Amino acid sequence: MLPRIGLIGLGAMGAPMAKNLLDAGYPLTVSVYRRRAAAEALAALGATLVESPGQLGERSDIVITMVPDAPQVEEALLGPAGAAHTLAAGSVCIDMSTIAPTATRRIGAALAERGIALLDAPVSGGPARATTGELAIMVGGERAIFERCQPVFECLGGSITYIGASGSGEVVKLCNNLAISIIALANFEALALGVANGVPAETVRNVLLSATASNYLLDRWLPNTVFTGDYNQGFAAELLAKDLAAVMETARSAGLPLLAGALAEQLWIGQKHRAPRLDYTALAMQYEETLERPLRTTPEDAE
Repeated sequence: MLPRIGLIGLGAMGAPMAKNLLDAGYPLTVSVYRRRAAAEALAALGATLVESPGQLGERSDIVITMVPDAPQVEEALLGPAGAAHTLAAGSVCIDMSTIAPTATRRIGAALAERGIALLDAPVSGGPARATTGELAIMVGGERAIFERCQPVFECLGGSITYIGASGSGEVVKLCNNLAISIIALANFEALALGVANGVPAETVRNVLLSATASNYLLDRWLPNTVFTGDYNQGFAAELLAKDLAAVMETARSAGLPLLAGALAEQLWIGQKHRAPRLDYTALAMQYEETLERPLRTTPEDAE
């Protein structure tokens, strides 16, 4: 018999993940939490709808959280109406949010006192790969618990990696987000340098894709944002700023200086205040302001 799953956090990532679990036949309970419309839409597809995480815990063997940050994870699991109060001993919580490893370990210790295991399993791939079930998932926690939950992960991800002890999945996710912030900045500056010297950004991109500077963002992501001018999609700037704060906290605790990481954090803090909900690549607009034109070629350029 398949385990009963509860999922808390039905945003751009959580809602398609929930649908994939339903499609795979898992008995699924969703909590209204902060998105009633998304919960009701899933209920129409066969999920059980409840009003609180506590009610969700009563109906679940595994609880998945997919929320913005550690305070929301703690509220959903350990708050006054949290799922941990009603989960049976031996149950598992899987936090698929991106939070600081120190927070993961603190939450894990509190759950362990109740006989509940915690896996940290942050993801990469965005809403598109959440929809197709092809997320990259990096998992920390006890290996035996990971193996027990692996069929659930296989419904959600195309690349599933067990990393190691509690918090280590979050460490690797922070490594990813540190890298994308620096790579994104390098892309913007390379494109801006070309445009400032009369070379279209599209030409710069096409050449770099076959050169040593080729990277995933330049190939797959910037065409959807920088080259269309549509930043109302993807990974919000405020979330990357939050993750970079966790990166720097984690680096400081290890005594590790991150020079480019510190710059990236400051840039995305500024972007968070300018346009918090736009995709993080909207930072490219700052270069466009300096150039006094879009990085992409526009119809006016052809006139």
